[in-house]
Amino acid sequence: MKLISKLCRYGFVSIGAAFLFFDGAICAAASFDCAQAASSVETLICEDENLSSLDEQLAAAYKQARELQFGKEIKFSQTLWLKETRNACADVECLRNAYERRIQLLGKLKGMPGLFRARYERQLVGEVDAPEVSDYLEVNSDNGGVLQFAYESNHANGHSCSVEGEALQAKSGVYEYHDLDVGQCLFRIYLEEESLVFEDIDGACRTYYCGARGFIAKDRFAIESPKPLQVLSGEKP
Repeated sequence: MKLISKLCRYGFVSIGAAFLFFDGAICAAASFDCAQAASSVETLICEDENLSSLDEQLAAAYKQARELQFGKEIKFSQTLWLKETRNACADVECLRNAYERRIQLLGKLKGMPGLFRARYERQLVGEVDAPEVSDYLEVNSDNGGVLQFAYESNHANGHSCSVEGEALQAKSGVYEYHDLDVGQCLFRIYLEEESLVFEDIDGACRTYYCGARGFIAKDRFAIESPKPLQVLSGEKP
């Protein structure tokens, strides 16, 4: 298989010992030109029929997801996935798992046109005797480059962080909230892997929005099951 795949990259395969000719049916088909494979990851994809098929499936799923109202966010998310997940793989098994998870995620996004009009919640359990507390991120976008958001995180030590405002689209798929009244504080909201991320970029925001021992890092909220908006609509959870 590896020999055939290598020859495929040059546009021909050997049949017997007498002649060479191109046979597209034998060569693995990927969403990119294997003759132009520029990395070890792309070479692995071209040399494995299953990975090549998954690459084509992902390309189709990505195209469908981009056609939704949050196409720009999907594009940024895909760029991160390629750089930080797919291209970090060193073997076929890692790539197969990465592709299967990504295809599954894009399938979910296809059926969630209200991705940025929802409440995302997670349960957090601290010490053994600490009650369950809920962290949430609520987002509401009119697709015009402005994202209304409300965020709250609660910690087992009794301290919490809370912030809400309007984040502006800084670049494709990334929303940023600058609070100039409190210095260099900068929040970012974006899609990454299977989560909607709320991030305090340099840690400068916690002083203004958290209790003494509260903190905001890179909080992830699963996009599997968004809930109807509550805080942004004026209702309390």
